[in-house]
Amino acid sequence: MAAFHLPIQFKSAENESAPDLKKVQSRLAKMTRTWLWQSGLGAVLNVHPAITGSQLVVVFADGKKVPMNCLEQGETILAMMDEADIAEVHPSLTANSAVQIWMANGWYNASACILSHDETSEWFRKTSPEQFFGKFGASLRDPHEDSQMRLMELRKVSACTGANGPGQYAWVWAAASLFFFFSWVTKRK
Repeated sequence: MAAFHLPIQFKSAENESAPDLKKVQSRLAKMTRTWLWQSGLGAVLNVHPAITGSQLVVVFADGKKVPMNCLEQGETILAMMDEADIAEVHPSLTANSAVQIWMANGWYNASACILSHDETSEWFRKTSPEQFFGKFGASLRDPHEDSQMRLMELRKVSACTGANGPGQYAWVWAAASLFFFFSWVTKRK
């Protein structure tokens, strides 16, 4: 594997004052996807992978949770991340390559490494965007953004059980259902 280097980017004064709408939308979408996994609805995101793509959440050693689109190739899972996510998780991943992954078919310990730009480009040449994003997601995708994307290679180590996994807040749905049911029953009387 090639060494990972963060590019130095200079910001202009005009870009720094106004928030970038795309970045805000991306951050909000990632927070929503993470919350769906934590509330037990993560598998819903993977109901039709041919249309919406396969998704997972990677939990790093420092507790940061990053939702990503993914592609399974045998024993290897390739997860797509943008440069902003790489900058955030690189220190944690350098210190400890062990991560947890939340997938539709389970929760696993895994080892992770970020592929170099060359390796990422090679995978992009071998695969189509539909394999990562599904038909609908690929139709919305800007192909010029691929230069800002990198792939993370994940290899499952062992299955997990216990607290703090996907669905840790699934009890909220049961509590809310009971509350609304009893509210409805008392209003009918």
